[in-house]
Amino acid sequence: MSKFRCRCGTITRDDDHDHGLMMFTSAEFEADHVVELPDLIGCCRQVVDCPGCGRLWVWWSKDFSTEPVEYVRQPPASD
Repeated sequence: MSKFRCRCGTITRDDDHDHGLMMFTSAEFEADHVVELPDLIGCCRQVVDCPGCGRLWVWWSKDFSTEPVEYVRQPPASD
């Protein structure tokens, strides 16, 4: 794994246990049989929650062959 710089300037690691998340689809989770943890982790996508600004960085390719996609939190809409 490696370090990367968020647009806010915060440098974080893509394997940071405090800000790293794992994401998988419902279909991957709802297996017809008991799934072992290593198998479940193998189908996950890596996500990092920037500790500086809260942006989410998602690696959609499971093998990290593409750059992460940035998602920015928006303030709640006022009524």
